Amino acid sequence: MSLRTAKGHFRSLDGVLLSELRSLAGRDRVAVVTSGHTQLRRIQQMLLEGAGVIAGFEFFPGLPPLARRLLPQGAVESAQPGTLDRILAVREASMELPPGAPFRDASEDPAGALSMSGLLEDLLDKGVGWDELDALIKSGAVESDPVTVSIASLLKSYQAIRERLCPNTRDRMLAMAATGCETGRFEAYVFYGIYDLNPLQRRFVSRLLRSGVRALWLSPLTPRTAESLGIASRTDELLSAGASSRPDSRIPPPPFAPYVEQLVISGARGSPPEGLGVISAAGTPGLARAVERFIAQGMSDGIRPSEMAVVGRKSVISPVVRMLACEGVPLDAGRTAGLSSLPSGAFLTAVATALEKGCHYLYLIRAVETGALRAEFCPPAGEIRAFVEETGLRSGLHRHASRASRAPRLASFLGLLARFEDALGPAPVPASDLPAALGILGEALEPSLAGQLEGEEGLVEPAWDGRVPAPALLEAVCVALGGAVMGLGAGDPSGVRVFDFEDARGMRTRRTMVIGLEEGVLPSGRLEDPRLPASVRARFELPDAPTREAEEAFLLVLAADTASERLTLAFRRCDDSGKPLSHSHLIDPLLRQDDERDDPPWFVAEPSDPMRSVFGGQHPGQQAVRSAGSGHLDWRRPFLSQSYSAVLARRGAAPLGRHDGVIGRAERQSPDPHVSPTGLSEWARCPFRFMARRRWGLEEPREPGIAASPDPASSGSLLHRAMERLLGKGPGFDASPAEVRIAVEEVAREEHLEERLGRPEFVGAFLDGSCRLIRAALDRLAATGWRPTGTEVCLEGALGGIVVKGKCDLVLDSDGGPVVIDFKTGRPGRKSKLLEDMSGGREYQIPLYALLMAARGAAPAAGGYFYLRDSSLVLFDREELAVLGSAALAMAERISALQAEGFYAPATRKEACRSCDLAHLCRRDGIYLARASDDDRASWLAGGEDDAPEGPDEGGDA
Repeated sequence: MSLRTAKGHFRSLDGVLLSELRSLAGRDRVAVVTSGHTQLRRIQQMLLEGAGVIAGFEFFPGLPPLARRLLPQGAVESAQPGTLDRILAVREASMELPPGAPFRDASEDPAGALSMSGLLEDLLDKGVGWDELDALIKSGAVESDPVTVSIASLLKSYQAIRERLCPNTRDRMLAMAATGCETGRFEAYVFYGIYDLNPLQRRFVSRLLRSGVRALWLSPLTPRTAESLGIASRTDELLSAGASSRPDSRIPPPPFAPYVEQLVISGARGSPPEGLGVISAAGTPGLARAVERFIAQGMSDGIRPSEMAVVGRKSVISPVVRMLACEGVPLDAGRTAGLSSLPSGAFLTAVATALEKGCHYLYLIRAVETGALRAEFCPPAGEIRAFVEETGLRSGLHRHASRASRAPRLASFLGLLARFEDALGPAPVPASDLPAALGILGEALEPSLAGQLEGEEGLVEPAWDGRVPAPALLEAVCVALGGAVMGLGAGDPSGVRVFDFEDARGMRTRRTMVIGLEEGVLPSGRLEDPRLPASVRARFELPDAPTREAEEAFLLVLAADTASERLTLAFRRCDDSGKPLSHSHLIDPLLRQDDERDDPPWFVAEPSDPMRSVFGGQHPGQQAVRSAGSGHLDWRRPFLSQSYSAVLARRGAAPLGRHDGVIGRAERQSPDPHVSPTGLSEWARCPFRFMARRRWGLEEPREPGIAASPDPASSGSLLHRAMERLLGKGPGFDASPAEVRIAVEEVAREEHLEERLGRPEFVGAFLDGSCRLIRAALDRLAATGWRPTGTEVCLEGALGGIVVKGKCDLVLDSDGGPVVIDFKTGRPGRKSKLLEDMSGGREYQIPLYALLMAARGAAPAAGGYFYLRDSSLVLFDREELAVLGSAALAMAERISALQAEGFYAPATRKEACRSCDLAHLCRRDGIYLARASDDDRASWLAGGEDDAPEGPDEGGDA
């Protein structure tokens, strides 16, 4: 055997690699094997720049591609089993277990089957077949307990099914190459960056080394580090027979890797090297902003984005990338989203759930509201509700499609579900029938969305060839769908490089930021698999907790190895809800400051105030929050100007005070002396939320991730403005589809909709749905026979002891007099519920508009609310408006008086908090509720159950 090994940091290994490959230049049979695609591309670029040639070398991103190359030409690698195939294969295997045996119920639990497949795949990936596990049990080496016996039986069946579905998986190719392959196909082998091997990989490499070919093994794991961390001992034993050479010691290591290595091995902090920084951030938004500042600082220092890198676990990297991409930060990573959160995936999940629940109408509404369906298959939610009220059929609607003949779109939708159910049938069906059945649903999808599911290999086209009951098949699809990810756009090739820890190995950057250094992330929180005893796990090298932590500690060292000028380590001290998180114990020595009074200069704690990470925009109110958080106190904003220690001042039995939202008469800060009907409604729902939005000027944060449609508030604003444009300055009720489309597109451009959604097809699908809603609304209003006389009509006047000012969305002219209309974009309301809200002081628009119109000498004949979601109209006649107006005015005077007192305490109704995005700023807790129970002003707010529309309505009065 001609084997040489060299171990050292990557920069010294690069020198050995270049020297070795120069000596091998001219030969046409040299295999270069790396630990992944990212490392391979870096080496190819390094060769072109340093040696000027890569001809004669064949590159392999790992051992499995090399094994495939060394096998006979007929051995073609097949794909690994997909998620759905793994679920169905375990389901079939578990049915062969005797009744009552452990894991027998995996046949009825897709999520459990998926988890079990992970264990079985881990064993097979290491070359552990069922025969080896069975032999271990029969020899008495391990206790023959029922759990281990069941896993051996499952592995036997699963392995046979897997080989039937995917004859030549990666591990199968490695196993075949380990027993017989053409090792002489190459004259020399160079292994770069690989430092540990599992049992199957060792068998394959051992065969190559025994063949006598020339081999060079370059490992970044030094003997000292391997011994200290206790990893790669079996791989080192395999390589011990080779000659060892020392990398060029004249090449200095990067400044940070030795220091981080000292931290994770000995726990000694010492003096951090210049350029090391540690950041503590509040939640993922705070972490994203820290990354943004890291990148901005680098660019301001003249460093190109491609010379910086962000390294972390995918679970942390993905949301951070989505947030930064929305703000235009240049990153080379593409954006992704879970397929189940996109329209087509959400629709498939909703249909599967609807069928499982007997097609209850609420699940059907959820399916049609995903935005995935073409117009002719997408009935409005109100149409489904009307069908329920007319027929009394709340469930099983797909069996009664013929009864919906008067609603063509509903009939089409119900018929679609009936065809889909018939295609699957009540009896067990072949899994191969699934694509055809899904094709029926695909007929109704928007063309731009129809290809989303097809692009997920193995998700909806299983290779598994058995039969399964339709409900179980759909449930398995939903579980598989939950883990599927779809790309939403490519990154910027010249942007900041984003790596997970494995891909970062061997990379070179000037500045690197390592994020997500929390317990449960690095080292990961994956527990030792309890389904196998410790003796079996050790025998087959399934990682235990100490080994896993040691391996991930070395990954942190390699991440530090990438940076040459500056290394920043970042962790979240709390999650997005404010729950505390613990930093990784790997950096615990760095943060231990028992003998220090102040934080060291290299440690930066981002503000603990969650408002800093949530309200980071340029709105004046958001700027005020940041100023207050920085110590520039603005006493006119009492809640924001206090530290969190103010919580202590609230304990005890004192009455409600400034820290409970009672800010005092002198600090009312009303921007004008008028009272608005919409403002009254907002205050009545929750005075604290009213103060945060109207007095402090805070905006509710928008979801930073990529979505298929705008948030409810933005959707309502777009519909509102498009209706106003058509009725106020445009063609009115007679607008053509083209004119409706123009108005909607104009508003969408003004709202920068495409920039916020990220994909043109999402914008198109939303605009199509909006046009349908507006066209249906215009038709419904035209059917009343009334004529529009004004939109956004300003109404102002003195009523009782207050001055009321507002804007009525629409005024119509009827034979009996004017009709006042307020648009709503939330959930359609019942007239009885609206009457309750108006008489109870929760709704003010229509009653006060009617009083203002009457004060002008034009008392309305009727007034009410028009719901754009389903084109429903709820009206009140002249007599009802008179009664409601008197009650509303009395309530408005009371609210105005409370506002003058500076009373902005949170609502005591729990229901008022359901859709509030400002809950993290709120003082509503047990202390507040105990105080509020003794205050008549707060008890007056309790009222009844809050049934506010889903999503705020935008528009209304000023």
